[in-house]
Formats: sequence, C-alpha cells, structure tokens
Amino acid sequence: MNPRSFVVGDFKFDTDADWERGTKADIAAVIDKGANVFGGSSLMPGWGGTLSSSEIADLVTYIQSLKE
Repeated sequence: MNPRSFVVGDFKFDTDADWERGTKADIAAVIDKGANVFGGSSLMPGWGGTLSSSEIADLVTYIQSLKE
C-alpha cells in the first residue's frame, strides 16, 4: 500500500463536521488520534501520546506545504 499523495487530490477527512476537509484542525486531529477514528486506515496510528501539541502543529504546517 502506498502512502496518500498530498500533491494531487484533496485531504480525505473532515474531523470536525465543518464541511471542510483538510483544515489545520482536521489534519491535527488525524495526527493526534489516528486515521481509523475518522473512518480511515488503522495503518495511521495516533501520535498524540508521542508528539507534543507544538510538534503536531509543526507537522500540520509541513503537510499543508506539500500541497503548495
């Protein structure tokens, strides 16, 4: 299984029901809790117990930069 491309296509999850996928909050929630919590693959575990909120925020910024 190949990782999802962030360069083509859209982000997959709307974690907060605001009808917008790929917001900073959506990406942070998937990193924090894992994709399976939001209907995605269990291959993406949650990292909230390992990464600080600051590290997750930095990772979100990096992930969003991949689409630019």
